Amino acid sequence: MKKICLFFIIFAFSFQLFAEESTVETYHPHLKAGISLIIVGAAVTAGGIAGFHIASDKEFDKYKKMKDYDNAFEAVTQGEKESEYLNRAKNYRKKANTYRSLEIAAGVIGGELFLTGIILAAIKEKKTEKDVTLTNISAAPSRDGFYASVGFEF
Repeated sequence: MKKICLFFIIFAFSFQLFAEESTVETYHPHLKAGISLIIVGAAVTAGGIAGFHIASDKEFDKYKKMKDYDNAFEAVTQGEKESEYLNRAKNYRKKANTYRSLEIAAGVIGGELFLTGIILAAIKEKKTEKDVTLTNISAAPSRDGFYASVGFEF
């Protein structure tokens, strides 16, 4: 419940940042970087959670299959040592737990990237009046080559 409330607070805050109107002309200097992070964050979250969840389920299914008494009995009767069989089963469970942890990490990292992208995209700055503009360019030939002149306004 806390995550849902936090999401709505962040959403409302970011919406308010975009919705502010003022007479001063502003722009979003980090808009491209913010949108890029939003896309990457969504991809990491969705891909990481889905991919690691599938991998975790596959490894856990192997563990559950090995934990079945009939499968264990069959492996031992075919000559596999009980300790080796149990170690293989433990390895499947460890892999499943590792994938589950990576699933959570992908969700957290992707969420952080997504949130950072929203914040970066929402940053506004005032447009400065002191832009450098090119006023004139001139060139004059001479005996040794030419002279060039460039004029700027600050």
